Amino acid sequence: MAVVAAATATPPGPAVTWTHAAISAQVAGTVFAPISASQVGRILAGLDLKPHKVTGWLTRHRADGGGSPVPRW
Repeated sequence: MAVVAAATATPPGPAVTWTHAAISAQVAGTVFAPISASQVGRILAGLDLKPHKVTGWLTRHRADGGGSPVPRW
């Protein structure tokens, strides 16, 4: 339940999307139960949740304040 709550919430800090590692750290910090990033991935896959996918248009700008989007390699 805590994994789903974290995955469907807004990520903390400057992050714009969740990673499995970030979700596992969030869960460990809130319910004091260690969970691995791979276990988070299995839980989300079993529920067909994809918190890393964005349904709208997203333009990520450079962290240094530059106007051009970050290149995707």
